[in-house]
Amino acid sequence: MFGVPLFSVQKQLLRFEAGGILVSQLKGKTRMFYWNPRFPLKSELRSFLKRAIELLPETEKEKYFTGRRRPRRTGKPL
Repeated sequence: MFGVPLFSVQKQLLRFEAGGILVSQLKGKTRMFYWNPRFPLKSELRSFLKRAIELLPETEKEKYFTGRRRPRRTGKPL
């Protein structure tokens, strides 16, 4: 989707977790990553990333932030 190998993304997420920026949790066979609420610079990092996204050209935003293509099955848990 992003033109980056999946393994590279997974490896970087694990590095962020090791550095204390993210925490993860297994849900079934899927590992979910979340901001670490104890990370001291969490709000500053989120603000920085939000600003970086705002500065992206609209074509890039559309490429990376597409909505769902089909509706979720009725009654399917989130």
